[in-house]
Amino acid sequence: MVIVTSHTVFISRVYVIADDTILPVNPNSILAGGFSKILLALDGSESSRDAAQYAIELANGNSAKLIAITVLHKSLSSYGLAPAPNDSELEKEKLTLKTKEWFEKVTHDAESAHVDYRTELVDTQLSIESAIVEYAEEEKVDLIVMGTRGLSGFKRLLLGSVALGVATYSTCPVLIIK
Repeated sequence: MVIVTSHTVFISRVYVIADDTILPVNPNSILAGGFSKILLALDGSESSRDAAQYAIELANGNSAKLIAITVLHKSLSSYGLAPAPNDSELEKEKLTLKTKEWFEKVTHDAESAHVDYRTELVDTQLSIESAIVEYAEEEKVDLIVMGTRGLSGFKRLLLGSVALGVATYSTCPVLIIK
């Protein structure tokens, strides 16, 4: 099941996509979805920040634990034996600092809402979508929340195709915030 929403201060449209059928859903019924552990995939994009706010609201409304992650993708060399030479430690440090900023914002908002949360930077050679799905399975989360489009700049972390990949391969529901 994939839930797609336009996120505003008040949730205006929520749809459930199942078996190629799109059905409108009452947004209030999602808030009482019975989730106990929610995974938030962050990349710093606007839709990711909107997803963070929605995930915090969901966690608060369900008394759920919130786990916010950012996936740091390590490229492989053409032989797949070692990281590619252009993945310098300086670039990784810059991205780690950016990630700390994103996590600080989520931490502030989660603490304000009295939500039980933790943050984690996942450093992997897996594809971004595989890393998110694998993490969700390992942590036994009830719901994955993420934005539709990610950043495209000095590093691409979470793209529309990643959201689709997560929705396709996840064993739990995925909430995609537009």
